[in-house]
Amino acid sequence: MSEDKNWRIKLSVVEQYQTLAVQLGEPFFTEKLVPMCLTWLSDSVYSIRVAAINNLRELTKIFGSAWAERNLVVKLLELTENQNYLHRLTLLFGMAEMSKVLSPEAIKVNFIPSL
Repeated sequence: MSEDKNWRIKLSVVEQYQTLAVQLGEPFFTEKLVPMCLTWLSDSVYSIRVAAINNLRELTKIFGSAWAERNLVVKLLELTENQNYLHRLTLLFGMAEMSKVLSPEAIKVNFIPSL
């Protein structure tokens, strides 16, 4: 369902990932479900990309700043190389949201050079 062609169905799946993260725990979630979360950052539908950014923020709250640096930030920063300007904008929106929950040192090290 997370790859459904109907964006409304996909959006409802995206919004449930925070609950899954809590229930499944960090190791399983990181291994099996984080890659799917990161693919939504490049989705063709704006609402899916926004929900994916919100997911990253909430997952960082759940698993912590160090976990996010290891598993999310690197992949988020890969959007700088994307040819689609909308996906590069998603990177900026993601930085803004992630800055609310990451440690100041993580922001300084990871985001400032990319900006």
